[in-house]
Amino acid sequence: MGRIVVLSDLHLGDPMSSLECEPPGEPDLRWFREALERAGIGRVDYLVLAGDILDFMVASFKRSYSVARGFFTALRELDIVDEIIYIPGNHDRDVWDSVQKEVNVFRRLRKGKNPEEFPYEQPGVIDNSAGGEGILNLPGVDYAKARKEDRQYGQLFLEGLFPQGESLPIAVMYPNLYVVLPGGRWILVTHGHHFELAWGFITEAFGELLTRQEEDPPEGTLKWLEECNIPVNSLICTALGQGGPSTRLLRRIHAEVKGGGSTETTNVIRAFLKWLDEEMEHGFPLETAQGMAAEIAENFVLKELRKHRTSRGSTTFLKDKQRLIERFLEATRKTVNALNEKVIAEDVDDYPDMVIFGHTHVPLDAGQPESVAMPRGSGGAKEIAFLNTGGCLRGETAGMICIDEDGACKSLRVTFPAERR
Repeated sequence: MGRIVVLSDLHLGDPMSSLECEPPGEPDLRWFREALERAGIGRVDYLVLAGDILDFMVASFKRSYSVARGFFTALRELDIVDEIIYIPGNHDRDVWDSVQKEVNVFRRLRKGKNPEEFPYEQPGVIDNSAGGEGILNLPGVDYAKARKEDRQYGQLFLEGLFPQGESLPIAVMYPNLYVVLPGGRWILVTHGHHFELAWGFITEAFGELLTRQEEDPPEGTLKWLEECNIPVNSLICTALGQGGPSTRLLRRIHAEVKGGGSTETTNVIRAFLKWLDEEMEHGFPLETAQGMAAEIAENFVLKELRKHRTSRGSTTFLKDKQRLIERFLEATRKTVNALNEKVIAEDVDDYPDMVIFGHTHVPLDAGQPESVAMPRGSGGAKEIAFLNTGGCLRGETAGMICIDEDGACKSLRVTFPAERR
């Protein structure tokens, strides 16, 4: 296994990103080279982009991809990365959806074949155990024809973000990358949005009402969780950023709530209640009832939004979300057990020794990781260390996590140019 560097939450397309250029152009990536140099890393074998790299929740496809083109072009010009691993998060989950459409629908239709069902989950494995080769493996996926000899994936639409003829191989997986180490140890790299209720709402709230058919994924697996929650996830992961005027309204509300205001939120609630009153066949006394309802709704919405923001930035995030984290790790265990039999050179433990994630924008340093105890079926529990990369929006602390050949992790703080902080 070579040098692996994990970076997440660039939010390309969001004007608040520290990598934003106006007009969209090539950002200054000296911070990336300098951070690696401080760690004594001259070259990166695998750069893992662990989610929310592009931002389709607050920006249009056109804007996000335009900004991303500048970033990927600048990254290629640095010439210090050999291959990219892309794990989409909640803000750029459409990248994963687009890959599935390209591979399972569009390519097959061009060949006169019928489309195939989406897999919904695609694990990635770098096996550095005693019998492993340390090369990225996507089980069930063939190497690109032009790169079969070098055993590299790629040749997806994302390579169009690079200058023509100068692309880097990009392997896309979702939602997890598994880095296997000697002695049955392993590291899980994921974005982290599955640790929150919004991304598993349907299975959490209505799980007992869901009926499984023979062709459906087994219950409780990652594929099951992904497929069942698509109706809600597709809306909040992508559609919120593509609405033009409605997207701008939502952004104003988001910015206002972050700043402690409530005027725009109140206007939205009152507009909805006015519309509801006009549509009802037997309306209620508008002035009195609408005012009371608006006040109640406003207080509730603001309370819930502030609670969500506080939860994301809380130092007790992992403790608060432990039940959801346990559910996700249990679903992950089922994937790992299946890989044990076919892909990984030696048997590995049911649960990882370490989880590297992003999403919260609150860094957890490798020198002081937080831990979550995962209950074992035979009694006792396994302590799992959690590291976080931080976030790249202005005013936040960004970082990278390096995994060396022995599986040791090091956190690197990133310092952006002064005008981008």
